[in-house]
Formats: sequence, structure tokens, C-alpha cells
Amino acid sequence: MAREFNLIKDKKDYNDMQCFGGKSFFSLKANGDVTPCSYIDDLICGNILKDRIKDIWNSAKMIEFSRDCYDKECKFADKCRGGCKAVSYHLNKRISCDPYCWL
Repeated sequence: MAREFNLIKDKKDYNDMQCFGGKSFFSLKANGDVTPCSYIDDLICGNILKDRIKDIWNSAKMIEFSRDCYDKECKFADKCRGGCKAVSYHLNKRISCDPYCWL
């Protein structure tokens, strides 16, 4: 579990715990591969040894990962914006809202 989730003790503490992968950071692997999240190894958006960082950052895969997903029924959706997308990606190889939402 990501260590930032240890900060949540109560629902009132759940303040903008959205996924920032592909929005404000990416993960760089030892071989130069870039992924939108350090929890995902096989969603390669480019390689810094071959591609420009600007092109990787603006790649279709990075942009798709960075999009928020909302559960219209959830009253906290504006805060989490779909939660941890790495969980859904690991379970079904697609980017969607966190199926293990703690709420």
C-alpha cells in the first residue's frame, strides 16, 4: 500500500488523495523506460535514451493515464478523482477507477 494512505485515519482526512501519475510525475526505470507510475512496470510511455522527455510526457499513453475517472455515485469523487489507477491496471490491464476504494 502506498505510504500516503497511512495518513488517512478518518473520512475527513480524505482530502485530494488523487493519483498524480502522469500529471506531476512519472517513473524512470534503470533501462530508461518511463511509466506514469512507479507501481506499474509494463505501461511504457517511452524511453529517455531514445525519446525526448517532452514527447514522452505528451504521449497518448501518459495522457490517457493522467485523466481523472469519476464514479458519479460517489460523494468523494471530486477529491479522489478515481483513486489509485495502478490497482485497476494490475487487475485488468486497463486504466480505470480504483476498484478497491477504501470508502
